Amino acid sequence: MISLKYIMWSKNNILFLLSLSLLGCSENREQPSNAFEINFPENYGEPSILPENLPTEAGIELGRHLFYDPILSVDGSISCASCHKQSLGFGDEKSPSVGVSGKLLERNSPTLINLAWHNGFFWEGGSVNLESQVLGPLTHEDEMGNSMNVAIERVKQNSTYKKLIYEAFGDSIVNSKHIMWSIAQFEYSLISNNTKYDQWIKGQADFSALEKAGKALFESHCESCHQYPLFTDISYHNNGLDHTLHFNDVEDPKWGRYRVTFHPDDKGKYKTPTLRNCNVSAPYMHDGRYATLEDVINYYSDSIKASPTLNERLPIGGFHFNLTEKEALLAFLVSLEDQTMNTNPAFESPFK
Repeated sequence: MISLKYIMWSKNNILFLLSLSLLGCSENREQPSNAFEINFPENYGEPSILPENLPTEAGIELGRHLFYDPILSVDGSISCASCHKQSLGFGDEKSPSVGVSGKLLERNSPTLINLAWHNGFFWEGGSVNLESQVLGPLTHEDEMGNSMNVAIERVKQNSTYKKLIYEAFGDSIVNSKHIMWSIAQFEYSLISNNTKYDQWIKGQADFSALEKAGKALFESHCESCHQYPLFTDISYHNNGLDHTLHFNDVEDPKWGRYRVTFHPDDKGKYKTPTLRNCNVSAPYMHDGRYATLEDVINYYSDSIKASPTLNERLPIGGFHFNLTEKEALLAFLVSLEDQTMNTNPAFESPFK
């Protein structure tokens, strides 16, 4: 197993230093003496975690409280967990999600699975680390609708948080760093590595003939972007959802990753979602346009659209799966459910 104490410096850590002033914490932080050595699956590779924010048991616990606490939203009505439910792979069943404003959001809430290995967050990769990502939904007028200053003042008034912050960071100061870094620590801990497929790899489970057929189809047509063990390549692709990639507003969400890079080749590209827990994380695609896995399979079978940046591995019109192949693919995808993660008490709300 890979321990946090072996984490190396990466380019994303350097990028994070450029945004430290936004967090109000330009000082260096020593590695905590109570470093909580999360046992990461060895075959997952080296996690991308900031050396300044190595998770601790106390930091994860503080983050778990804040993740589930509606105190962070402007009207106290929703929490991070409102759109990221444990039983759904930390995704949302709404299509798309709804925040404090009551308006439908423009994005399907992504699942929070194995984020310790990711290097870009949101569907377009607009945030380079989990720490800074927290600020987006907290302050978006249609999501949690709050300001960091108001959130800090509310947390200050809570004696439980003063105690948790002291245990996690060694002081009782409530600031943006403590809020954002602790939530990130909790999210780093959300690891999936016990699906039926994982068990099959270890020789601890058997696949049916239908699941084996689905696995073969998956490896031929899907694996290039949904690579084991994360079942995502952590990259950005245009999967042919729409023909048109020209919009009036440069901030139009339909631009995809182009909104971040302004590179023409990134028009219509979105981050590859993990397929772990995909059978419980409906709806699907960045905008939640498909309600079921059967809809997704049918789309890739018969509806892939031509566009200038379409992924070269995807055939215009689709792969044209027959009924048996569709059933096999569905059976394989169902094998990627991780009930261990979806029912782990360590990930549940502390307010029950």
